[in-house]
Amino acid sequence: MNLIRSGALVHFEELVRRFGENPHKLLKDSGLSSSLLRNPDALIPYTRVANLLDLASKICGDPLFSLKLAEEQPLTALGELAVAALVQSSLRESIEFANSHMWLHAKGLKISILEVGDSSHLTFCFNFTNSSSLQQLHLLSIGQLFNVITNFFDSSNFPVKMHLKRNYESKGLKRYSTKIRSNSSHTSIQLPIALLDKKIRAKDSFLINHFKDRMMSLREDYPDTLEVMVSNICMKMLTFGECSLQNISSALDMHPRVLQKKLNDEQSSYSKILKSTRIKVAKDLLRNTSMSITNISLNLGYSDTAIFSRNFKQWSSFTPRQWRLKELIP
Repeated sequence: MNLIRSGALVHFEELVRRFGENPHKLLKDSGLSSSLLRNPDALIPYTRVANLLDLASKICGDPLFSLKLAEEQPLTALGELAVAALVQSSLRESIEFANSHMWLHAKGLKISILEVGDSSHLTFCFNFTNSSSLQQLHLLSIGQLFNVITNFFDSSNFPVKMHLKRNYESKGLKRYSTKIRSNSSHTSIQLPIALLDKKIRAKDSFLINHFKDRMMSLREDYPDTLEVMVSNICMKMLTFGECSLQNISSALDMHPRVLQKKLNDEQSSYSKILKSTRIKVAKDLLRNTSMSITNISLNLGYSDTAIFSRNFKQWSSFTPRQWRLKELIP
């Protein structure tokens, strides 16, 4: 399954609103939930992101919509992958590192280096496509990669160009406008080969080791088992009252019956996962916060505190208040 961090869409809602359109409708029409964008580490289907960007470009009437989105994004749009790549000793090593740890940001993507003469072209290889051949997704990805590269060198005038297949007018762009070369044979970033191996700056070996260790520990947050993935999505959707089977299956790009069958194959079910997730979150909030019982029940997706209290007692043999007091007694 090809997934991407929802952080890749940071500022999407703001940009759509500036065009006078409704971002929540675009998300819904693309099979995505607005609540998922509130957690940048939530994993969402890559194909739906590609379709969302195509739809936003069409509705907003701007063929450079995704490039303008990338232009406004900070490096944190790529999560810890970008930060970790920046502490490598050269751009080439950073690309190799990024490809090895791409699962931290997206599954189904790879950066390739094509060297021709004195120039190198950085291109994106996706193992999926859509009806537009991922037109807007390519623009977003090229812009995000450009953002990373510009952080490698002190000068803003280094000879790096953005090659785009179609003939685009750079109207409305800011720092990308002078870098674009339209009507190219491929979508890529072109730069001198010498820049690939140029030393960026002295690095602290401890910092590099720290990030390598952090990459390994983050594997726990990007699970391969469907049961854990469903549980993670439940945690993110509970607060917003959108933790339904339909929304969970939509976030995983599956039909609800298919999701139920796959969970059944793992000797699990949506209802069991929802119950266990609610128990875990409820106990964490009762133990580690001073949040009221009413607010906790709302955070768990309950509209009635009495129903939450009754269910919690069935789970633990204690009411929420009794359980909290029991935990607080040394």
